[in-house]
Amino acid sequence: MTYDVAVVGGGIVGAATAFELGRAGARTLLVDRHDPGRATDAGAGIVSAETAAHGEPGFAALARAGADYYDTLLPALGDDTGWARCGLLLVATRETDIPAWEEIAARAPGGRAVDAAEARERCPALGPTVRALHHPEAAQIGRAHVELQSHHDLVC
Repeated sequence: MTYDVAVVGGGIVGAATAFELGRAGARTLLVDRHDPGRATDAGAGIVSAETAAHGEPGFAALARAGADYYDTLLPALGDDTGWARCGLLLVATRETDIPAWEEIAARAPGGRAVDAAEARERCPALGPTVRALHHPEAAQIGRAHVELQSHHDLVC
């Protein structure tokens, strides 16, 4: 068989790229090296563009666009994706965690600081808490990459 395009990497980005190319009519081959223990095999991840810890310019916009993409992608995949807006709790458990916590909290519009009691209410197993931030927009993704991969020829 011949292909119009080959996409290398079967994680969520590669699988989504192959999926969209296929929807546009391209004969698409998705190639993945299938590393043992990789996160892609777990098929789950947190989607929280607002709290992604990364200092590169433009990363926040890219992460936000990726998170927004799920709103158009998920209806095409059906119901078994594991997608849920579950929120995210960002916690500083030591005084030395505070600078990193403040940096992430500063670029998390829509998040709000919560006290230790509310943090523990949201996560009963939580230990001592110096600071906590709850962000309701964070989501969890489960099987979406598997669904994406199933729409294309896949070589591991």
